[in-house]
Amino acid sequence: MNSPTKARQQAGAIELGFDEQHVANQVIEKLGSRGDIFDFCGSLAAVCKDSATPDRKIIRRLPQASLREAISASCVFVAVPTERSPQNEQNSRQRVPRWLVEAVERRGHWPGLPVLRGVVHSPVMRPDGSILQTLGFDPDSGLFVDLRGKFPAIPANPNRKAIDEAREKLKDLVSDFCFAKPEHQAAWVASLLTVLAREAHDGATGPLFLIDANTRGSGKSLLADLSSLIVSGCAAVRMPHTHNDDEFRKRITALAANGERLVLVDNIDGKFGSASLDAALTGTVWKDRRLGHTELVEAPLRMTWLASGNNTILAADTARRTCHIRLQSDLESPEDRHGFKYPDIQQHVLRNRGEYLGAALVILRGYVAAKRPDQRLKPWGSFEQWSDLVRSAVVWCGLPDPGATRDELRQTSDSEAESLRQALEVVLRVDEERHGRSTNELLKIAGGQTSGFGAEECGELRDALEMLCDSAGRRLTSRELGNRLRHFKSRVVGGKCFDFRTSRGNRLWFVRDCGGGSGVSGGSVLADRQFPVKVAEFEELPADSHHSHHSHHGDEWDSVLPTTKG
Repeated sequence: MNSPTKARQQAGAIELGFDEQHVANQVIEKLGSRGDIFDFCGSLAAVCKDSATPDRKIIRRLPQASLREAISASCVFVAVPTERSPQNEQNSRQRVPRWLVEAVERRGHWPGLPVLRGVVHSPVMRPDGSILQTLGFDPDSGLFVDLRGKFPAIPANPNRKAIDEAREKLKDLVSDFCFAKPEHQAAWVASLLTVLAREAHDGATGPLFLIDANTRGSGKSLLADLSSLIVSGCAAVRMPHTHNDDEFRKRITALAANGERLVLVDNIDGKFGSASLDAALTGTVWKDRRLGHTELVEAPLRMTWLASGNNTILAADTARRTCHIRLQSDLESPEDRHGFKYPDIQQHVLRNRGEYLGAALVILRGYVAAKRPDQRLKPWGSFEQWSDLVRSAVVWCGLPDPGATRDELRQTSDSEAESLRQALEVVLRVDEERHGRSTNELLKIAGGQTSGFGAEECGELRDALEMLCDSAGRRLTSRELGNRLRHFKSRVVGGKCFDFRTSRGNRLWFVRDCGGGSGVSGGSVLADRQFPVKVAEFEELPADSHHSHHSHHGDEWDSVLPTTKG
């Protein structure tokens, strides 16, 4: 009888010959047959328990030590026999070579390994409208389904009664929250459906869901957690607010690489908006460099973004990518309220999670089964597929249009548009003939250093320029003002925009009539860079050239606006 070692060798031992590529290919084939090692975003990964939440499984990249163990458990290596060293059981068995572990790890592409797109902790909708709720890895979708608890079967064709009951169940759950308008409650329902419908379309996941309130203690974070508790069984992943866009970009990289499905930017302080966030909201793939490495990490963007704050001001580019969930309380201390329908609403959700998941999926499934009737909604650029499925399903089930919150938010939150409007009006008053003024001249007028202008006029110009450049309390330079004006060049507000002509090497800025309406259009708005999650694995990308390098013309270097006192 053959020994176990000989039996394993006969079943397909791998000879450590000189063709290292061939050896690595054989190892990859063996790993592919295991079923528990995946190709995830160009890295070898496994699905394992979350140390912070043991009942929840997450994606983890395989460190070399774990990869070595997997190779050792899956493969038998033997030396190539020679005349001087004939093969026998005593001397042919070999340990896993270090070069082989590195070669397999760095391959970047592993034919035969299952490709993992993410882990879901609830049933989700597939592209064909069916509901995926089979445990384990689903090769068709690339999802690993990790379910805890009981979930109802979703009917293939829910009737109208089932749709109405599902809608009312979700409304009842959040009935203690003081939504400013029914549209804001509908926006919360949309946030829940967005996570469940992410795999059903190929477009951007959906807009940012901003949960803000007029006062503290209104339940913003709790409302966000309810969405997460329903779809994942745990509270939302927190991302502290920061004003550094580079930090935010690195943390998006970490979140995408970990396959996170729902993220909350909590407790926003100050203006909210970021170039990185805007890109993450409208993109489907995220690329960045891993910390300490030169190669790019490429990960699918499957995240639903939520944010919370009080009376939040949004940058213009972020505002148009935002669905608003507004809480409005007349109480001085809303956290002291009592008499709630669900006093411990988090535990209530966990106990009845299957029912709420079922209700959300019934709405989605019912809309798809009805052949997606056109709801005649106003288009939402960058989120067309999300709007056609999630937003339309929300309206179809009998709720108001969550998209209606966007227009109102843009009108009230576009502080940059308002500051630009004010700057245009004031600059036009000091340059009525529209000959143009250099940034040096504008700062001298604002500082009261030019004759012919009254103190009130100079003060208004000073305030407008400081607001435009967000420079209150510090010295504003010609260079900074010039860079800001170049950024806003040709952006139309109230039918006017900034433009320039060149004279003797200097740019002379003037206000140009554009013949447009009173709305906001034109170029992009510079967002104050903000935000944060695990950053240790990732390195900074070089700053975009148009952010880090500016051309300099004439006297834009010279003048400064003195610091405002008081």
